[in-house]
Amino acid sequence: MLYAVAAWGWDQLNKDRFLQLIQNYANWHVTNAAPTSPTRFLSSFMVLNHVSNGTVVLLTQVDAGAPNAETILNDYLTFMSNGVAQPFISQVRLPWLQAARLTGTTNPLLNDPTLRGEYKSAYMKAAFPPGPGGGAVQASGAHRHRQPESQRPAVAVRRHDRRRTAG
Repeated sequence: MLYAVAAWGWDQLNKDRFLQLIQNYANWHVTNAAPTSPTRFLSSFMVLNHVSNGTVVLLTQVDAGAPNAETILNDYLTFMSNGVAQPFISQVRLPWLQAARLTGTTNPLLNDPTLRGEYKSAYMKAAFPPGPGGGAVQASGAHRHRQPESQRPAVAVRRHDRRRTAG
């Protein structure tokens, strides 16, 4: 597996850059959603942490046995940075099981069945809609709730693509 972590510091992301980043994410996954797409071997999720965490993180993996795997990963990371700032990027090639364990929950506290959490999930089937009242309003809300004045600093938003990595 090719595994990459890209991180943008909140000091790099004003509101416009934040909106561009999540729009890039949505647009790439909509454009590359076909089951026959050459990029189908890529799986990614974005963690929109609160500003007190310091970063917005993008975790991406590509089946290393896929044709042009490194190009797929590098093109994806370049696309994500379009109109945004250059992120810190760390890439590594790992055996499948090691990559799966890296992205799994290894913290005993997070595996504690007595802890409670509330989760809401939604899969986007399209990019944010343009125009007033459309995606800009939704994305602006995501930005607003990540800021210091937000009353929920422990909240993080995770956006997943619908596809699974082959292998």
